[in-house]
Amino acid sequence: MLAHLAYKSNRSYVFRDYHWNLDHIPWSKEQLQKVYQGRHPTTPANALLAGPAVGGFWPPGDPAPRAVSTEWFDLVCPPERRRIIRTEGIKAPIRWEKGDVHFKTWLKVLAEAPEECIEIMPSSEDSFPQIFDVYVWGSDRVLSLWEEFRDSPVSQLQRPSHVVSAAVEKNKPLFLPRGPKPKEPVSNEPFDRMLAIHIRRGDYKNACVHFGTWNVSFYGWNQLPHLADRFQHPDGWTWGKNTPENMEIFMKQCYPDDDFIIKKIRAAKWDYEQAAKPGEPRLLDVLFLMTNEKAEWQTKIKEVLRAEGWGTVVTSKDLRLDSEEHEVGMVVDMELARRAAVFIGNGVSILPYVLVSTLLNCLLSGPHSQAASHIEGLWTNDSTLLTASFNRIQHCIHTYNNLAVG
Repeated sequence: MLAHLAYKSNRSYVFRDYHWNLDHIPWSKEQLQKVYQGRHPTTPANALLAGPAVGGFWPPGDPAPRAVSTEWFDLVCPPERRRIIRTEGIKAPIRWEKGDVHFKTWLKVLAEAPEECIEIMPSSEDSFPQIFDVYVWGSDRVLSLWEEFRDSPVSQLQRPSHVVSAAVEKNKPLFLPRGPKPKEPVSNEPFDRMLAIHIRRGDYKNACVHFGTWNVSFYGWNQLPHLADRFQHPDGWTWGKNTPENMEIFMKQCYPDDDFIIKKIRAAKWDYEQAAKPGEPRLLDVLFLMTNEKAEWQTKIKEVLRAEGWGTVVTSKDLRLDSEEHEVGMVVDMELARRAAVFIGNGVSILPYVLVSTLLNCLLSGPHSQAASHIEGLWTNDSTLLTASFNRIQHCIHTYNNLAVG
């Protein structure tokens, strides 16, 4: 969204490398010390995705300035050339307005600013100092921005990085259908026959309790009314406190048990196959589990799913990744899920919110992702999930040469 804001204001967006949360980076402390030698570990943004948001080309004939890296911005826009804009001064009067009001307000500020170099910095009194913060993305007020963002070249031209694409192609044989021969002719493309599901486990249970206490809703585009699943807040909650009955309902959505997961998969498969038009072959017999659950649980659930008729069951841990691909493994998971015929995800988590934006716009290839469904989830700052979260503490837009930098 920041790249789109920069694009509309005719400024260059400034992208930064991905800064890892040390609790989630997929390397040991010994490996980190050997590679980074005390420096904070980062992953180049271009290794995570491709497109205009990370310096890719705009459509032919589009004169918009391309995005640049923070290193280039620091070179052409040293501190003495920058105008600093603090977030709270702009956000305070519009905090509870719809997303499009936030966008237009910031667009006016950037478009009318005469300075070539602009840096947007957090205010000390702004607890969520992003330009579009959790109060926007975590409510349905963000939906007023959906069509504009969907149609933006930033969204339309977003692609997986070369590293991610190579990992997907290398692992494609793992997803080949291995079940009984279908009774009717169906696609031989494994992703046309795949259901992908994102199941958060581990310490996520504690997060679910926290978010249930605050009665958090689905996140971002996961709130779009035409998606299969909706979450309605049960009555009886107050700000920062919820009832035991409501918490039970909430936990069922956020941290479902195995029985709920199996039933959801079964229902999604039935709905998808039954929705086929006359003469349209539809079959789901390939399943991809995106999960951080322990190996013992994965082995158990695989057995149950195979008994349900899934001929091919693959988990994140089954993927064969080299060191570069391993570092962007969370994005490899996301790209595999994007290519699936059906995706079931965390309704208020960042990961499915990113996926939904690609599932529902022109990034779709062929018949993929005909349905999107959500069974769990809450918004989180978990740095293992990719989004435009380059830095939660300092979410800046920089600009130079009237290019949009953000």
